[in-house]
Amino acid sequence: MSIENVDAAYHGVVKVLHDINISIPRGRTVSIVGESGSGKSTVARVITGLLPPSTGGVRFNNEDLPASAKNRSVDQKKTHSDDLPDGGYCHESKADSL
Repeated sequence: MSIENVDAAYHGVVKVLHDINISIPRGRTVSIVGESGSGKSTVARVITGLLPPSTGGVRFNNEDLPASAKNRSVDQKKTHSDDLPDGGYCHESKADSL
Protein backbone atom coordinates (compact mmCIF):
# COMPACT_ATOMS: atom_id res chain seq x y z
CA MET A 1 0.00 0.00 0.00
CA SER A 2 1.19 3.50 -0.64
CA ILE A 3 0.04 7.03 -0.04
CA GLU A 4 1.42 9.35 -2.69
CA ASN A 5 1.71 13.15 -2.50
CA VAL A 6 -1.41 13.48 -0.34
CA ASP A 7 -2.77 16.77 0.91
CA ALA A 8 -6.01 16.66 2.89
CA ALA A 9 -8.24 19.29 4.43
CA TYR A 10 -11.45 19.36 6.41
CA HIS A 11 -14.27 21.33 4.77
CA GLY A 12 -11.75 22.39 2.12
CA VAL A 13 -10.37 24.96 4.53
CA VAL A 14 -8.41 23.42 7.39
CA LYS A 15 -5.42 21.76 5.69
CA VAL A 16 -4.14 18.96 7.89
CA LEU A 17 -1.90 16.82 5.67
CA HIS A 18 0.81 18.37 3.52
CA ASP A 19 2.45 16.27 0.77
CA ILE A 20 2.38 12.96 2.67
CA ASN A 21 4.18 9.94 1.15
CA ILE A 22 4.10 6.53 2.84
CA SER A 23 5.00 3.16 1.34
CA ILE A 24 4.20 -0.05 3.21
CA PRO A 25 5.54 -3.30 1.72
CA ARG A 26 3.23 -6.32 1.49
CA GLY A 27 3.15 -8.32 4.70
CA ARG A 28 4.45 -5.51 6.90
CA THR A 29 2.68 -3.99 9.88
CA VAL A 30 3.01 -0.28 10.54
CA SER A 31 1.88 2.00 13.32
CA ILE A 32 1.57 5.75 13.11
CA VAL A 33 2.38 7.61 16.30
CA GLY A 34 2.40 11.30 17.08
CA GLU A 35 1.07 14.06 19.22
CA SER A 36 -2.59 14.90 19.42
CA GLY A 37 -3.58 16.83 16.32
CA SER A 38 -0.62 15.64 14.24
CA GLY A 39 -2.78 14.01 11.52
CA LYS A 40 -2.84 10.31 12.48
CA SER A 41 -6.61 9.98 12.24
CA THR A 42 -6.68 12.07 9.08
CA VAL A 43 -4.23 9.67 7.41
CA ALA A 44 -6.51 6.77 8.39
CA ARG A 45 -9.56 8.61 7.01
CA VAL A 46 -7.78 9.22 3.69
CA ILE A 47 -6.68 5.56 3.43
CA THR A 48 -10.22 4.31 4.09
CA GLY A 49 -11.81 6.82 1.74
CA LEU A 50 -13.77 8.60 4.47
CA LEU A 51 -11.92 11.84 3.67
CA PRO A 52 -10.95 12.22 0.02
CA PRO A 53 -7.54 13.89 -0.35
CA SER A 54 -7.27 17.35 -1.90
CA THR A 55 -4.33 16.09 -3.97
CA GLY A 56 -2.52 12.79 -4.37
CA GLY A 57 -3.97 9.36 -3.76
CA VAL A 58 -3.85 5.89 -2.25
CA ARG A 59 -2.65 2.74 -4.04
CA PHE A 60 -3.32 -0.82 -2.89
CA ASN A 61 -2.03 -3.93 -4.70
CA ASN A 62 -0.67 -1.63 -7.46
CA GLU A 63 -4.16 -0.21 -8.07
CA ASP A 64 -5.22 3.41 -7.61
CA LEU A 65 -8.13 3.46 -5.19
CA PRO A 66 -11.01 5.87 -5.76
CA ALA A 67 -10.64 8.82 -3.38
CA SER A 68 -14.06 8.28 -1.78
CA ALA A 69 -15.20 5.03 -0.14
CA LYS A 70 -18.57 5.52 -1.90
CA ASN A 71 -16.82 4.89 -5.22
CA ARG A 72 -14.86 1.82 -4.14
CA SER A 73 -15.94 -1.69 -5.07
CA VAL A 74 -16.65 -4.29 -2.40
CA ASP A 75 -13.32 -5.93 -3.29
CA GLN A 76 -11.52 -2.63 -2.74
CA LYS A 77 -13.21 -2.17 0.64
CA LYS A 78 -12.46 -5.59 2.06
CA THR A 79 -9.14 -6.95 3.20
CA HIS A 80 -7.61 -10.29 2.35
CA SER A 81 -6.00 -12.56 4.92
CA ASP A 82 -2.73 -12.60 3.00
CA ASP A 83 -2.62 -8.77 3.00
CA LEU A 84 -3.67 -8.16 6.61
CA PRO A 85 -3.60 -11.32 8.72
CA ASP A 86 -5.97 -9.88 11.32
CA GLY A 87 -8.10 -7.94 8.82
CA GLY A 88 -11.56 -8.63 7.50
CA TYR A 89 -14.70 -7.18 6.06
CA CYS A 90 -17.94 -7.51 7.97
CA HIS A 91 -21.33 -7.11 6.29
CA GLU A 92 -23.30 -7.41 9.53
CA SER A 93 -23.74 -4.74 12.15
CA LYS A 94 -22.50 -5.14 15.69
CA ALA A 95 -26.10 -5.74 16.82
CA ASP A 96 -26.52 -8.56 14.27
CA SER A 97 -23.55 -10.44 15.69
CA LEU A 98 -24.83 -10.42 19.30
